[in-house]
Amino acid sequence: MMVGERVKGYWCVRDWEWVAAWRCHEVYMLVLVLLLPASVMVVTYTAICREIFRVMQRRFHMTSGKA
Repeated sequence: MMVGERVKGYWCVRDWEWVAAWRCHEVYMLVLVLLLPASVMVVTYTAICREIFRVMQRRFHMTSGKA
């Protein structure tokens, strides 16, 4: 759809006749925007929590269990 008077431009509009392409695009965006970052955060926070737990165990054993 063409817009603009001085400078010609175009609006991107959904082509309702090509449903499969839009469905693939929506799934791609879901994975890219939601699932991939959430997976990275889960892995990262799990690694951080594991490391904190290991440090706590080491400190406990270094103080002979008198922590």
